[in-house]
Order: sequence, then C-alpha cells, then structure tokens
Amino acid sequence: MDRMSAGAVAKDNAPAQFEIKLAKASIKVRTEGTLPVSTEVLKKYVNDAVAAVLKYYGQFPLRETVITVRTKEHGGIGYGHTNYDDENNCGVIYLGLGPETTEAKLDKSWMLTHEMMHLAFPNSSQDWLAEGIATYIEPIGRLRIGKLTQEEFWRDMVDNCPKGQEGVHKGLNEADSIHRIYWGGAIYCLKADIDIRQQTKNRYGLEDALRAVANQGGNIGSDWTGDQALSIGDKALKIHVLENLYDRLAVKDETVDLKAIWQDLGVKEDGSTITFDDTAPLAAVRKAIEGH
Repeated sequence: MDRMSAGAVAKDNAPAQFEIKLAKASIKVRTEGTLPVSTEVLKKYVNDAVAAVLKYYGQFPLRETVITVRTKEHGGIGYGHTNYDDENNCGVIYLGLGPETTEAKLDKSWMLTHEMMHLAFPNSSQDWLAEGIATYIEPIGRLRIGKLTQEEFWRDMVDNCPKGQEGVHKGLNEADSIHRIYWGGAIYCLKADIDIRQQTKNRYGLEDALRAVANQGGNIGSDWTGDQALSIGDKALKIHVLENLYDRLAVKDETVDLKAIWQDLGVKEDGSTITFDDTAPLAAVRKAIEGH
C-alpha cells in the first residue's frame, strides 16, 4: 500500500486528491474544502482503514472505490455513507470532517473502516444484516492491525451488544431502532462466528463465509438479497449456520444469552476492567476471533 512514514507532516491542508493502489484495486480520495488535518494525516487514516479491510477479507472487495471527504462547519468526524455508482462501476464513500477533527481522533476513529467494510457485502433491503456485519467486523479488522487492544474490543462488545436486545419482542427483520439494527445485527454475527468455529473445530470463522460471498460477487455492487448471500456463505463452508441462525434471530425472535457467551469465551467484566480466562470452554474460539 501507499503508506507514508510515521513522521511525515504535510504543510498544506487545502483540497487535495490522492490514490492508494493495491495489486487488484484502486482507492481514490478527493477532498472538498480546507481540511482540519494535513493531507498526510488523512492518507494515514485511509491507509489504516484499507489495512483493516485487507486483514479481515484478504483482499480489497472492489476494483475501484472513490472516497469524498467533505469539510463540515461544525463538530468532528461525521457519519459516513457508502453506496455503489452503477454508471462508473465503483464504490463510493462520503465522509465529513469538522473543525474539531484532530490527528489523535482520526487515529482512534472507526468510521472509515466501518464504511469500507460495507463494500464487501450486498446492500440488501435488510439493514440490520449489512449494518450488523460492518459493526461486528470493523473492530476485528482494527484489532488485527493493532489499532485496538484486546481489552478495548471486548469492552465494546460487552457494553454495546445488550443494546441490540433492549425491549425486543420481534425478529431482526422487523428491527426499527438504531441499536436493534446495528447491535442486534452484531449479535447475529458474533453468534454466527462462534457457531461456525465450534462446528468446524476452529478451522473456519465468519470471515471465511463473508470472504466466499465477496469472492463470488456478492459485494455492494451486486443485487443479491441477504438470504442469497447467507446461502452462499453456508455452502462455501459446507454448514448451515448462517441460514439457521437467520431463521432463529431474524424471522423468529430468539434472545441470545450474552452473559453465557462471555462466560464461555472467557471474557470477564470487573467494573471498568475486562480480563480473560484462558481456561474457559471457548477461549480458543475467542482467540481465533481476535486473529491469534
């Protein structure tokens, strides 16, 4: 990748364009307005997001992606948006940066990695599935490239996954709240990851199913349904985890016992501290999810 040295500092924050070239992909970045950080800082942020996607998927999901970074009048790092440009056959990502954006905040930001993860899965009508996948795998990608610690990753999961089941009395296909869509979807992915690893004796994980979907053309530019993508993922691993779990959590309204999951994985919460029990029944699964 086009990674700059850690000490590089740009003198010009004016609108700029640059390109990151990979073996089979191109990521073009253009900025609108005066940036709150240097171009070199922005390049590092983009490169880190690309690295996290590569670490999870093995390759970048699209041959061409255009990222537009727009200057906001207020605030810091704004929400992103990802889609596909059929006319130009490329992925498109929009990201806003306000005046409160700093190099330190970008270094901790998950936003662009989350948006890039969307490129690798169909933009189906089931928002909870696309958003849940991006919500779950984004921090795994950043963990694996050293942008998150093990403790930070599991702290985030323990704190936020319960939000995906608050006040829920219907399946994920009827999800209509932000927490249910994002974190209910993330619970589906966590449970799928664990079930796949248990059934395959840790030979495969959710990433292998998602890689198969992307490799067979099920990216944001495809017109696949969520059901179709999950079927491809199951067939690639010769199991039926994704489809069965879809029926249980999306069509029906099964509640996942998160406390039991944390206990089995060996993730222990003690106030504000997260510790790990490597003698737990699924400690090896936890380590595989982390990338060890």
